[in-house]
Amino acid sequence: MKIGFVILAHESPDKLKPLLEGLLASGRNVFLHHDAGTGTDTSEIQSSLDLPSEAGNLYLADRVKVEWGEWSIVKATLNCLRKAVENQDDSDYYFLLSGSCMPVKPVRFLEENLGGEDVDYIEAVNAEENRWITQGIQEERWEKFHFFNWRSQQWRFDHSLKLQEKLGVQRKLPLSHVAHMGSQWWCLRRSTVEKILGLLDKHSKVERFYKRTWVPDELFFQTMVGNLIPKEEIVARPLTRYSFNSWGIPRVYYNDDYPELLAENRFFVRKVSHRAVELKNKLSRLAPMSVDEYKELLKNSEQELEVLRNDIKKKKELEDSSWHHLCTSMENHYDFAKSIPARMIVVCGLEETRKSQALAEFDKLDDTAVYGDLFDPEEVGKGYVGKSWMPINRGDVTLAQHTWHKLLGDIAFHEPGKTIVFSLGKNALHYLEVLRWKHDVNIVLVDDNKSDGLDKPLLREFYFKSKVLHLIQHRLCEFSRVELENLRHWVDEAINKEFDVTYIVENLHRTQELVQWPSLLSDTHDHWELLKAIDSKLVIFVAENRNGLDKAKEAMKSWLSSGIHTGIFDVIPKKDNTLDWHYYLADVAYVNREQSRHNALFAHMSGGQVELLETLRWKHDLMVVYLGCDDEQGRLEDFSFELEGSLDKAREIISGEDPIKKRLDELMQERHCSYLSVSDRSLESIKHDVLEFIDVNPEEEPAKVGDAQ
Repeated sequence: MKIGFVILAHESPDKLKPLLEGLLASGRNVFLHHDAGTGTDTSEIQSSLDLPSEAGNLYLADRVKVEWGEWSIVKATLNCLRKAVENQDDSDYYFLLSGSCMPVKPVRFLEENLGGEDVDYIEAVNAEENRWITQGIQEERWEKFHFFNWRSQQWRFDHSLKLQEKLGVQRKLPLSHVAHMGSQWWCLRRSTVEKILGLLDKHSKVERFYKRTWVPDELFFQTMVGNLIPKEEIVARPLTRYSFNSWGIPRVYYNDDYPELLAENRFFVRKVSHRAVELKNKLSRLAPMSVDEYKELLKNSEQELEVLRNDIKKKKELEDSSWHHLCTSMENHYDFAKSIPARMIVVCGLEETRKSQALAEFDKLDDTAVYGDLFDPEEVGKGYVGKSWMPINRGDVTLAQHTWHKLLGDIAFHEPGKTIVFSLGKNALHYLEVLRWKHDVNIVLVDDNKSDGLDKPLLREFYFKSKVLHLIQHRLCEFSRVELENLRHWVDEAINKEFDVTYIVENLHRTQELVQWPSLLSDTHDHWELLKAIDSKLVIFVAENRNGLDKAKEAMKSWLSSGIHTGIFDVIPKKDNTLDWHYYLADVAYVNREQSRHNALFAHMSGGQVELLETLRWKHDLMVVYLGCDDEQGRLEDFSFELEGSLDKAREIISGEDPIKKRLDELMQERHCSYLSVSDRSLESIKHDVLEFIDVNPEEEPAKVGDAQ
């Protein structure tokens, strides 16, 4: 088994010397391409080397000017391989390296490891079935023509792609090949190299095609191997260590990394800093060693081993607290928030008193750090002045909101082992968008079981909660709705039994499994199923004029001593097409059920809100009653200046058109609900239908109940 080395370099002779001397001293041949764009005289490279008599040969390939992302880098590699063929090189494998690579093990040890398998070492991922590129273009690399370099001609590069997209340009790989992609660095058998070169000699169109691809060094050899070699003879395991951080910056090794590299399980590493002269010289001496000499070196490297042990300890300590380091906090909000090693309980709502009371309950526990609304636009921690530590002043609202994830990290770092409890108000969705993906977060909505009626503040609270419910359909966090009295009971029990906050969390989770909408816990949650499951009958009176609505109210008081709720749909914005208002409607129906002996919700809907019936119409227990107006004078009395639509309403009155009725008729062509249309003068004609719908005998005298607002 013998390995030949292919090196693509642009470094000066003195910087290449340690790598070349180490490999050549092992007796192996090296085929070097030196970038023609550097202006270096390659004769200087050969004359600078100090080699033993048994050293291998250095062959200099025909030079090309290499541009990143272009065919030139593949051309340089092919020139090295053709140089090997010209010189009848007898290597069994060819190992591709860069000028910044260095060996970390003897070449003979590498050859021993390669001798047991007759395979090619190259990452060759089927790019037509898999996404290999994490960011940027993939299929466009070969399907489009590339005449410009993205680094130096970005505007032309981007617009060329857009133009080709409009023209429908879609190139196909020659010879019906399937595109494969992978890392540039490989180790290929001599037989595989011969197949690739032979294919190029036979089919000149292959090279012509790849000359107009983008970053072909991650495509050409990978596609050749993927199509010419059986899968079982391809191993993706890299033999060279290379790594990048989250910004795409490669790891660079320096003099103090020698102990780590002695422990490396790969055979080469890149990139080694050219300033690390001591390290490069040490690594250069490894390449020509015998396996026994290398074992003896490892055995006598006790000092380096101790350095490595200490380094591992330091890295472990850093890893344990890495989430709080500045370099980590510069990552995106999602990753940093998820890395905070602290449980969080987030109390969400608009009603300040109820939130404050809930926070006060959590504050009774010893293992909690409790705050108010940490990100309120008026005051940091508004709504509850706890005793917990806060790293910024309460007036630093802008700072808190801009670096909110770091604020949570600082609190967790200062309060290790404690559960962080805080509240969120009207801007909650912005923060929950991130926090919902953290496993150890409990989002808590606190309900009040003592509601006196469906007033506007309560309706706004319900709609806010519906937005939260819609957002957390997809989540990793826990979610709970709890009544304040239950929370008080659990906290008292936890204190009496000397339990920690985990007892509260367990009760929150157990209670959520029993709530009226358990489907929220399911991955298959469906808005329409939720709508159908609302356990109340709904009677919606659609009326655009006050006169018709007043008559409907009088009729309901007469028939059932019940009122019509007039503000229920007002809190839903006209452009809300998310369907999360179904949760809102479920809450409204639930509260109304506690106050209505008929288990029926009577509500008014204006003409501008009828689009909500697009989904509501599929509920069986719904009756829609349209109240038209026969009195043009009444419509004129209702006419007023509005921000939009006044002139259109005037035209409707003049023409006698009723666009609301027309739209309702369209919606109700397909439905599961009941639909009645009646003028405000003939309401009595539908009395029997309405009473029968809510299961009330028209002959019975209705008991008096409180009027709705």
